[in-house]
Amino acid sequence: MTYSSCVKQDMCHLVTVDYSCDCVGVSVSVAENTPSSAFIYAILSRDPDLGQEVEFLILNSSTNATAYFALDPHSGVISKTLEPLLDYETDPKFFQLVIAVRNRDSLSLESCVGTITINIQNVNDESPVLIYKPDAPLIINENLPVGTKLAKFTATDRDIEDTVHYEFISIQKEFAINEDFGDVTVAYPLDYEDVTTPKSWVLYVRVYDNERTHSTTGTFTVILQDVNDNPPRCSQDIYVIELPENIPVDTSLVSLTCTDLDGTIPNNNVTYHLIKDTFSNKTFTLTKNELKIGPMHLDYDNSVFSEMDFKYTLFIRVSDEGIPALSTIIRIILRVSRINEHSPIGTMMAFTFSVFENSPIDTLVGKITYTDGDWPFNNIQYAIVGGNFGIPPKFYIESDSGMIKLLNSVDRETVSQYKIAVRITDVANDALPDPIRQRSSTAQVTIHVLVVEIKEGTSSRHRKRTTHSTLR
Repeated sequence: MTYSSCVKQDMCHLVTVDYSCDCVGVSVSVAENTPSSAFIYAILSRDPDLGQEVEFLILNSSTNATAYFALDPHSGVISKTLEPLLDYETDPKFFQLVIAVRNRDSLSLESCVGTITINIQNVNDESPVLIYKPDAPLIINENLPVGTKLAKFTATDRDIEDTVHYEFISIQKEFAINEDFGDVTVAYPLDYEDVTTPKSWVLYVRVYDNERTHSTTGTFTVILQDVNDNPPRCSQDIYVIELPENIPVDTSLVSLTCTDLDGTIPNNNVTYHLIKDTFSNKTFTLTKNELKIGPMHLDYDNSVFSEMDFKYTLFIRVSDEGIPALSTIIRIILRVSRINEHSPIGTMMAFTFSVFENSPIDTLVGKITYTDGDWPFNNIQYAIVGGNFGIPPKFYIESDSGMIKLLNSVDRETVSQYKIAVRITDVANDALPDPIRQRSSTAQVTIHVLVVEIKEGTSSRHRKRTTHSTLR
């Protein structure tokens, strides 16, 4: 222990008269952590008279001085008392003792009086004290911006002019603490779905003084909370499918494979919703993640569908159940290829027409009408395939209109009735032209030849035709 003092030692004579001399004051510095019974200062004094002894006594003192310091009346040694201990932060910064030295045999006479000032020296003997730290676990959301303040540690040091500093005991990549102010902030992007990122931390904080002589520790827990920040993702965002129009109902079009990367329920629960329009409302059904045809079948042969370029564009919303919900839209383009499903259909199975004999070539005999339900509608051709004998034949049919006309003259006296067969064939109703697979129907046509009657006495200019049959 080092003491700093200025001491004036006087040789005082003790006389029988009331005489005294003042000793010059002494200043002594002692550390606040001076232990009990420790030596503080020794007063050096003697009586010039041979064989005379002196004694020492305290005449006066500052507040509490005698509680902390004791004077040995025989040796003049000032020492620290057993109790209480010195504390620079709470006690006076100095104490004063007014000491008298006198002849032990002449108790009424004071030979020397002096003041000893004991200065208390501050020592770094206090550990920092945490005033505030988070008690409950701190729950934070993922994706907080770097620099976001999470908590604040507050500490103090009772040592005067000593400041406190803060640090993590172990290295923390995810968090930082301000050395001077104790603010805990986010130091690294926190992603709940990152497998390298912990879901909770116990942070150990050390609070130390200027010289790192004393320190104290505190802990607090941080729990990372999942945020619904990931929309569902599917193996494909768009599907392009082509199917024939006669594909069976309940056929599966696509099974979606979708996941949500969020780490907790309900943020990663995935649901599916088919966004329907009026035209496709009853043509498709979505059950969970599977899209099927039905309850109605595909139909290429539709004028509205032709305006849609014979394709369906379907949208499926894939959503999670977080708050707010996030979603992804999947697009499905279904191109429908046409199939020749229908044979031509006529207004009747057999047709009967009449024509006058000697009618000129190209005279209209009759017209047969057939329709075809395949798109393009009524795209059919007519051809006589039987019964039309002769060179040239008696009749021909316009392939596009179904009109039967005379190609050669007819004579009732030679032939009164003709039976011909007409084939009606659909055209270009297959996605790929295939004459072998073309659909057709056959119509039976009977043509009666009518005679022209000429009344007697009537000139050729006034001949009158009598019709025995109507054109059908």
